[in-house]
Amino acid sequence: RVRANVNAMISAAGGFPTRWRPHLKTTKLRPVWRELLIAGVRSFKCATVREATLLLDLVSEEKFDGVDLLVAYPLSRPNVLRLAELAAAHGDVKVAVLCEDAQGVADTPQGLEIWLDVNPLHYNRTGAPAENADQHAAVVAAAGARFAGVHYYDGHLDSTSCMEAYDELVKSVLPRLPLDGTRFGAAREVPRVTSGTPTFEGALRYDWQ
Repeated sequence: RVRANVNAMISAAGGFPTRWRPHLKTTKLRPVWRELLIAGVRSFKCATVREATLLLDLVSEEKFDGVDLLVAYPLSRPNVLRLAELAAAHGDVKVAVLCEDAQGVADTPQGLEIWLDVNPLHYNRTGAPAENADQHAAVVAAAGARFAGVHYYDGHLDSTSCMEAYDELVKSVLPRLPLDGTRFGAAREVPRVTSGTPTFEGALRYDWQ
């Protein structure tokens, strides 16, 4: 049943496991994560250093390659340092955190990548206000080569109302990011992470071009 569900999700994403970044807290089970990895999923989210440790140990023990992990929850300073140590011990896995201002980037140890956290349509949980282009630019500039993408979690919306939020992201946030000095340069193809369960289908329907 797990394999059928994994394959159904990948099929919904057009057959591309790269479009799916499952959250580890949903299952917290290594056998499930192994099935995801076997199916070709390589990008994950988590909320705690403990979850990160379990995934990275699995990846290392079973020699899966090309994995990246986003810790999509604000961490205390001790936990950020623990995460940096964990990333250093598993150098074959890209590990990233969220930042909403330049000071957050400065406080993040080298070895961890940076995702700009943006607050969509006044969700007001975490993230820089979507209209604050100067704050976004400061994060990107401070991150430089460590900048990995934009996190835009629309957990307060459904698969219909999220369309307005995605317009905000595509038309207002992404075009104003100063990408010189990042790995993306003039390509403008910045990775983005959106969508909890209620908005997953809406994100798949949205025209991201």
